[in-house]
This record gives sequence, C-alpha cells and structure tokens, in this order.
Amino acid sequence: MVADIQQMPTLIARFLALPRMREYSYPLLLCRKKENCSGLPRRPDQVTVLRLEALSVRSVRYANQSATVRRMVEGEL
Repeated sequence: MVADIQQMPTLIARFLALPRMREYSYPLLLCRKKENCSGLPRRPDQVTVLRLEALSVRSVRYANQSATVRRMVEGEL
C-alpha cells in the first residue's frame, strides 16, 4: 500500500500517524514529496488501492469508505 502523506502536517505525521502506521501488518510505502506521487492514479475523495505482484501493478481499485479499504487490504475484496 502507498500512503500519500505529502500534505499532512509534519508534527501530525511524526507523532501520530507514523507511529500508528508502523504497527500495520502489511507493507506500506510513504509518499512524502509531490513529484514522487504525481504518477499515481487518483480519484477525488477516494482512496486508491494498488495490488502489486513482483513490483508490477496487478490491479487498481478505489474506495470511499474505510471499511471497504480495510477489506481490500486484508484481501477480502
């Protein structure tokens, strides 16, 4: 999973978000600079979930509810 945190305030990222993200049971790539995130597919007000296999994108899905994202990440959808 890729998390775009470029607009997150530094203090929030450092003291709240990043410690929580370290506890996730899945790998997470953080995108901190706009130029590194510009090529990622996006839809307004939705989360993009990319499924990778051997560093190749196998699927691109979008969700606007946290429960749906959680099921996607956990492999239920």
